[in-house]
Amino acid sequence: MHELIFHGNNGKNPADYASITMYLDNSKKVFQFPDGEVSVTRKVNRKGVSIYKLNGKTTTREKVLEVLASVRIYPDGHNIAL
Repeated sequence: MHELIFHGNNGKNPADYASITMYLDNSKKVFQFPDGEVSVTRKVNRKGVSIYKLNGKTTTREKVLEVLASVRIYPDGHNIAL
């Protein structure tokens, strides 16, 4: 995972972490949240430690997987909605 973190170049300092946020439409209330949008964030530091967030609140990887599985989004397969 540390390969995802910017290592610096051309006088720019290396980053301390990498982060990605995925926003999911919840206008039909398919997720257990009242918000119209659900955000899932993963932040990984140089030591490989990950922090997960649901709608900005720190949570566990298992909780993220549970929430995604509730709408049939799984980490081990293709997730294509038609």
